[in-house]
Amino acid sequence: MKTALLAGIAAVALSAGTALASMSLVDSSAGTVNAGTIPSAGVNNALVPIFGPGTTTGYGYFGSSVQGSAGSYLIEYFGAEASNQNQFAANGSVLFTTPGTAGSGVFGNPISSTTVDFAGGILDFAFVINSNAGNTLTNAANPNDLAPGAGPNFLASFAPTVDPGPGGGPTSGDVVWLFLDDGNQVDDNHDDMVIRITYQAVPEPATLGLLGAGLLGLGFAARRRKSA
Repeated sequence: MKTALLAGIAAVALSAGTALASMSLVDSSAGTVNAGTIPSAGVNNALVPIFGPGTTTGYGYFGSSVQGSAGSYLIEYFGAEASNQNQFAANGSVLFTTPGTAGSGVFGNPISSTTVDFAGGILDFAFVINSNAGNTLTNAANPNDLAPGAGPNFLASFAPTVDPGPGGGPTSGDVVWLFLDDGNQVDDNHDDMVIRITYQAVPEPATLGLLGAGLLGLGFAARRRKSA
């Protein structure tokens, strides 16, 4: 009985782990996913302060949307270098606003962070360019940077510092970086706003209840065995 109960608890714990899905990239409505790079650290002002000396190129995907499971996500704002006063919004609410002064960006540790609950599917976030609601870049409609006149777009990456080679890098994971280019200048440097989104792996309440019940049952079985 004890063995069977232990097996049941292990199965519940395993199912809790496997239920914690990560994020992934899919084609957006504005363009096909395309593996690409952002320019060297001499142009992109975010790479070296965030990822360390010697980081000369950022790797990721253009034209992608980020999808994920329903749950809690940590969203962190790492800095911006842009003359536009850009914003990052989630579930229709503005979370972060950049200073809006070219060259004033501060990168490195997160400047600000918050936790947001997202519904499953394409995550409901957007960049608002120059604080103009009429010029909003949604996650569901992120253009491919290589398309003519793409305008504002972001590069999404699960491994910004890893050269993936010709085949492209990972398209899923628990942490995704977003590098915005707001289209204000033809610099294509993708450091106009840098955001990191992390999926919070927290077991569902129902799963915790099952696990707790299993542990109580194990204790009861052990007590009966002692008294026998």
